[in-house]
Amino acid sequence: MNRAEQLRGTNILLVIGEKATNAIMNDRLSAKLKAADIPHETLRLPGGHTFPTLQGGVGPVCEFVAKHLKPR
Repeated sequence: MNRAEQLRGTNILLVIGEKATNAIMNDRLSAKLKAADIPHETLRLPGGHTFPTLQGGVGPVCEFVAKHLKPR
């Protein structure tokens, strides 16, 4: 959070498990990035730090990475 400005220019995807113990922290980071006008995407998934929740994020994370690795 204290170094959010250093993320400027980085492709950011925050995957947030709605019941995860760090969900509030990630929401605060997203708010800080937004206030600093740093583009980012968020993906909210039901559940917490469980294998099914992690599995639900794999596809979207792979799509995000592929989108940002494509040659321009």
